[in-house]
Amino acid sequence: MICKCKIENVNEEEVTINIDRIIITGFCNSSTTKKPGTNCLVELQFFDKLIFEESEQKEEKICRIGSTYEYMITGRLDVDNLMLYSSINFELEKEDIFDSGYLDGKWVDVKVPRIDLDFI
Repeated sequence: MICKCKIENVNEEEVTINIDRIIITGFCNSSTTKKPGTNCLVELQFFDKLIFEESEQKEEKICRIGSTYEYMITGRLDVDNLMLYSSINFELEKEDIFDSGYLDGKWVDVKVPRIDLDFI
């Protein structure tokens, strides 16, 4: 998913961005020359296996787990369009939702091991 963001902090490959007041700290595979305060486009991608569970919450949110790269994202799953609709909408890969088709249209909690950032 490509979004407009503002760079908040760069610490080697760890980059913190702000997308519509949502702060995400992710991993930048290629070194970035972007400086804090810069507005730019970023592509967000999930790294590693996602864990889907039906959520009891009915509120879109993105929460970082401790000071790691892990996130818990709550939103609605759209299997047909390969989308997770949350505070930020995320495009999914077929492999991401292979075992989660039964959750189509439901509120889900998705545990994401890492969000990779690729600046455009």
